[in-house]
Amino acid sequence: MRMLWRKNSKKKERPLPLPEEYISSVCEVKTKGNDLIVTGAITDITPDYIEIADRTNAMLVVSLGLTVKINIINNRLGNRVLEGKSYVSTSHFLRVVELRSISNREQRLSFRVRTNIRGKISRVRGGGVPMVVEDLSIGGARLRCSERFVKGDKLFVQFMLANLMMELPIIVRHVKTAENGSVEYYGVEFESLPEAQSDALCAYLFQRQREQIAQSRR
Repeated sequence: MRMLWRKNSKKKERPLPLPEEYISSVCEVKTKGNDLIVTGAITDITPDYIEIADRTNAMLVVSLGLTVKINIINNRLGNRVLEGKSYVSTSHFLRVVELRSISNREQRLSFRVRTNIRGKISRVRGGGVPMVVEDLSIGGARLRCSERFVKGDKLFVQFMLANLMMELPIIVRHVKTAENGSVEYYGVEFESLPEAQSDALCAYLFQRQREQIAQSRR
């Protein structure tokens, strides 16, 4: 009996470094030392590379082969951080290859800017005692105030951001006392960030980082 062998014509497809649903997600590109290089949005995802573009501003040209971190913000799918190497870089787009995911700790360190925003902190919504937001990220903040709280406390913060009043539930993750003992510094994590406030926070962070890039070019 003659046996017929059918050759498998389909090649096994390589996995994407990131689901295609992340296309159009805003992101920032940093060096391994967390220095900001460019910001933009993901325009293409292939098995070989991710492409990032900024349609409103000229992008800084990145050195070929530079190891970079891509901090990706997507409220629906979740934030992601990838590491890779720059492969093609122009004033219009950046392609990054040899991509791999980075740990959750790196995700918490991403997307952070220095600020000096005054507001209030309390155990219940409304009211509270004065505090200052010293740095800010999509996931949390570093606060300074004279009130005493402890790790694990669930609180509320209020502050104005881009003409929008932010009232956010937080959890205290870190506590540090100043040398004179009069001021407490808190590392806090945001809980259940509403979509409108999350979008406003993203827009603010991107604007601040664009300003940092512009200043670094002068």
